Amino acid sequence: MTDPDRSTRQAGATDAVLTLPGPMPDGPGGVTLGLDIGGTVLKSALVAPDGTVRYESRCSTRAQDGPDAVLRTVLDHAAETLAKARAEGEDVRAVGIASCGLVDEDAGTVVFSASIQWRDLPLRRLASEHLGLPVALGHDVRSGGLAEARLGAGRGHRVVLFVPVGTGVGGALLLDGKPFPGSHWRSAEVGHVVTRPDGDPCPCGQRGCLDTLAGGVAVARRYNERRGTLPPVSGAEEVAKRAAAGDPAAVRVWEEAADAMAQTLLTAVTLFDPAVLVLGGGLSQAGEQLRAPLRRGLERRAAFQALPDLVFARLGERVGGLGAGLRAWSLVRASDGLGTGGGVPGSGLTRSGPRPYAGTARPSRTPVSAADPALTGRPAPADRVCPRRGGCGGNGHVHSSGRGGPGLEAVDRVRFPQPGSPSSKGAPTMDHPVSGTGPAGAEAPRPTAAPDRRLVEGRTIDAVPEDERHGRPRDLFAVWFAANISPLTIVSGTIAPLVFGLGLWPAIAAVTLGNLLGGFLMALHAAQGPRLGVPQMIQSRGQFGSHGSLLVTLVVVFMYAGWFASNLVIAGQALHRSVPAVDISAWLVLCGLAGLVVAIVGYDLIHRVGRWATVLTLSLLALCAVRVLLTPGVLERAMNATGFTVSGFVGMTAIGILLQITYAPYVSDYTRYMPAHAASRRSTLWFTYWGSVLGSVLPMFLGIVMGIAVADDAIAGLDTVLGGTLSAVVLCSFAVIVVHVNSMNLYGTSLCLITAAQTFRHRWLPGRPARTALIAAPLALGLTLALAFQDTFLASYTDFLAILQYVLIPWTAINLVDFYLVRRGHYDVPSFFAPGGGVYGRVNGPAVLVYAVSFALEVPFMHTSAYTGPVAGALGGIDLSWAVGLLIPSVAYWLIARRRTAAVPHGTTAAAPAPALPQEGS
Repeated sequence: MTDPDRSTRQAGATDAVLTLPGPMPDGPGGVTLGLDIGGTVLKSALVAPDGTVRYESRCSTRAQDGPDAVLRTVLDHAAETLAKARAEGEDVRAVGIASCGLVDEDAGTVVFSASIQWRDLPLRRLASEHLGLPVALGHDVRSGGLAEARLGAGRGHRVVLFVPVGTGVGGALLLDGKPFPGSHWRSAEVGHVVTRPDGDPCPCGQRGCLDTLAGGVAVARRYNERRGTLPPVSGAEEVAKRAAAGDPAAVRVWEEAADAMAQTLLTAVTLFDPAVLVLGGGLSQAGEQLRAPLRRGLERRAAFQALPDLVFARLGERVGGLGAGLRAWSLVRASDGLGTGGGVPGSGLTRSGPRPYAGTARPSRTPVSAADPALTGRPAPADRVCPRRGGCGGNGHVHSSGRGGPGLEAVDRVRFPQPGSPSSKGAPTMDHPVSGTGPAGAEAPRPTAAPDRRLVEGRTIDAVPEDERHGRPRDLFAVWFAANISPLTIVSGTIAPLVFGLGLWPAIAAVTLGNLLGGFLMALHAAQGPRLGVPQMIQSRGQFGSHGSLLVTLVVVFMYAGWFASNLVIAGQALHRSVPAVDISAWLVLCGLAGLVVAIVGYDLIHRVGRWATVLTLSLLALCAVRVLLTPGVLERAMNATGFTVSGFVGMTAIGILLQITYAPYVSDYTRYMPAHAASRRSTLWFTYWGSVLGSVLPMFLGIVMGIAVADDAIAGLDTVLGGTLSAVVLCSFAVIVVHVNSMNLYGTSLCLITAAQTFRHRWLPGRPARTALIAAPLALGLTLALAFQDTFLASYTDFLAILQYVLIPWTAINLVDFYLVRRGHYDVPSFFAPGGGVYGRVNGPAVLVYAVSFALEVPFMHTSAYTGPVAGALGGIDLSWAVGLLIPSVAYWLIARRRTAAVPHGTTAAAPAPALPQEGS
């Protein structure tokens, strides 16, 4: 994307004499005086015809003394500089002035400048009368862009977009070396493009302008807000330094600023098609620290756009004075009869350029897929009119203007040949960006130039950018309701009477209490997804380090395999009862393969199946409940069951808690595509909570009744109670639910395996073929377990739950305390993927130690069929290990992490923000 020679230049590193190629023997002689009026500093330069700066100086504008003082300072400083120049024998031919604020260059008036409080000031006339020379007046940013286009980084290009990033974000469009001011002198105001419609108010009267996210003042303010009561920083330059040193809050603010800039600049690229985008201003001094994330953001969003070269300004702080001097030379050439190059008389500007503007032509290389629905003109759903807000695939699309950026109200409707059509060989092609160079010489990611709307999901463990977030939090209710109303949950309910000997009401109370408590912990994990946009096991690196989190990641792989096998066994038994001609093993394989297909397609299909399955499960549950309660003797036997033991009640409560917490390692995998704003996070929490809790307790209630009534096999009992055709329909329908649940298990397992592998190959991210293979591998493991334990399922399942409890509860305690109480949701996401774990390191010793000690403290409280700890034995078999595993690590980790955070408020590991992961061919 970037010229290799330019990529090595540092912003503002030019102090050498700047010249145009060769002398201009037929041009005018002498020099011009260029004045650059900023909010606090006035700079001046004597500019020769070839662009050489003969003399430069600066002084304070005295803005604190009022607008009249600023005017006197400008005029006096200009007169003093002219006197010095003439004393040295210089022939000063004209004066150019570049002023901050809104400038009417035709009238020669500063319409308004907030920083120096000028309003309707006829500066060109006043300066010309005071100095006795012709004066050209222009806007400071357009003047700077003029200098960069003619003498600096934009030289040689027809279309240049100049973007200085300082106190705010400015913009200037240069066509054939001349500024394009627009009809009202307001063109290219990129700093006031609305990037976040619900964002902070901007002084311009809008909300969420780019200035409120990426301007220097905004960057410093947002960083100070994140730090709370800690001493504030004075400016964005300090934030940049702290981000480079690995301060998580600074990294986050810096990345958000760069991402907002990328989003806005892609709109500018779409409208103007520049050949080069020149970054200037004070924040461009950050160099690659700014350019790398900006480049990634542009490449990630680009669809049909040909991305410009992204380079740094070469002229440094003298750019405004040079531009003003060049404007003055336009006046001189006009008065000498040499012409101004088609500009507006007296200013050196052009409104439309010397020839019609057609953008920057680029060679086409990559064929456009005509099969992409974004390009075929077929109707799209109302809320998906454009495949990506801020960039579109083409035909028949109008940009929406919700979150993610301003809408483009019209896009050329280009017809693309259909696959297999006679004209398909001549399909339009697009020039996609190529990879560049990342921080510290690291290879930059291969760009995903267009929004990925293919059937099969393309993302795996990489962070989901804001512009790809979609979905409604209320859909999560359906996903988790359907995931829980399964035959396995019914069987879980039978544990209360069959294993713990509880009667109806104690069992219902224990199940309800356990699910309510565990569900809230699980939902707290769900809310992390929209905030960070990464899978839960990747986020776990923030607590344990890149290698320290491996143990939990591998345990979760084992957990997935166990859940997958458990669901398969129940589904196989149910289907075999409905269709005895097919044995259980065959049904296990068929159900497993069906789940594999859904998991391969990925996130969106899993959500859709969840919505469909919710309707089905509600109908089935109501039907089963009515039929069971109307069966003679069932309700009576259930009501008469009064068994109760404290150990049984605590044990069943623990199972309810655990059934919810086992979702914790992957619940955020299904929320990471949700919008990141606070309202979405709150909705995500509560819709997930109630979907999972209600989806669990209702079938478990049915399982309790069936366990009491039939005192053996819940599935066999349902078959008997429902009877005949109704039983076959219900049991076969359960298979659909199992497919949904097991697709989630396979999907989550693949993410865990990728996470484990990426720990050692930090630049690796699989494409679709590799991801498919990683989903198929746990399918084989799950099938093996299901076939091996199908005859001793209930005993094996109970011990399986106990093992998960001992391992997962300490992890969830540490994770939630770290996210909500220690870091308050602020993480350095690039460090999750960085070599050596970035700011979190390979192993976070205190977290691993707390986890290990907590697990050891659980051992005396454990109670399983194979082992009973001394404390559990003394308590009559009551297993309180879950309480120990929740309370001990919560308190211990909070005390340790809080003290370490107070001692070291910023990350101790120096690491530049890591580039996004390169993705294998898909």
